[in-house]
Amino acid sequence: MKDPAFLFYPGDWLGGTMLLTRHQKGCYMDILMAQFNTGHLSLDQIKLLLGPDYSVWATLQSKFRQDPAGLWFNEKLETEIIKRKNYSKSRSENRKKSHEQSYDNTHDKSYEKHMENVNVNEDLNKKGKGVQGENNAVVDAVLADGNPPIQKSDDPADFFSPGTDQIRMEHMFMQVGLPWEDLDIIFTQFQQKRIKVGEFLTRKQHWAAWTGYCNTYAQNQRKDAVVKDSKKSGRDKLIGMIS
Repeated sequence: MKDPAFLFYPGDWLGGTMLLTRHQKGCYMDILMAQFNTGHLSLDQIKLLLGPDYSVWATLQSKFRQDPAGLWFNEKLETEIIKRKNYSKSRSENRKKSHEQSYDNTHDKSYEKHMENVNVNEDLNKKGKGVQGENNAVVDAVLADGNPPIQKSDDPADFFSPGTDQIRMEHMFMQVGLPWEDLDIIFTQFQQKRIKVGEFLTRKQHWAAWTGYCNTYAQNQRKDAVVKDSKKSGRDKLIGMIS
């Protein structure tokens, strides 16, 4: 299934089209959308797309490259399409692995729980406690729902992960200003931290902790960028004084 969207960076767009007129920007965007929908474009396709505005191509051509077949494409858009495709592929593979692991764990735990209840039931029967019906009800419940919902856990991945909640997590990532391609790495760091703390939380509590973690992570990145720019500015001034 073709990805219906790609990431758009307003800052890059404004900087890269600063010298273009609004009319030229509109034509530029049309060509980019055509590339996203159909792939690399021939010159005839671009002529057909622009129609009477084809003269604009002379200005826009520098923003495109030709592949070995002579077709035109914008390199940055191509990179974003490939990155998004690889990311979606890895998410799909992770979801599949997560599902398989979940099934295996659920199957094993259900069987163990079933055998525990069966053994308890047999012991009680031997002792003549007269509660066979009660224990049979427990066994039946386990067999009917082998994976009872987890209420609390020390592992946030029991409730959500990039493999199971990709869209929601990406949206939150963009809200705090973090690049979506770092989602896997940052979530793994968060997951390891929560497991190390060993605090059993509900899904809602884990999500609140995840949101706070991402906000703090983004703030620290911005602070690091400011410090780095400040150091660079100081070096530039020093070099200017020396020269």
